Amino acid sequence: MVVGNEKIVDREIREFVTGERQKCLSDREWRHRLAGYGYDLRKEIDCFKLVTLGRGVELCDLPLERPAA
Repeated sequence: MVVGNEKIVDREIREFVTGERQKCLSDREWRHRLAGYGYDLRKEIDCFKLVTLGRGVELCDLPLERPAA
């Protein structure tokens, strides 16, 4: 079922991006690391939007606050 598969991919992307954020000292470093994987962050009022670099496709929303270590 496609819907279930999309949820799995969304969860995997979130886990990957969150793991990269925990390795970084700043949001600027986090953005730089994600660019190496073909992603970018757009800062909104209430969240970050994870987008692809090539076409700017929005993948998911991420919280502004850093996860607890």
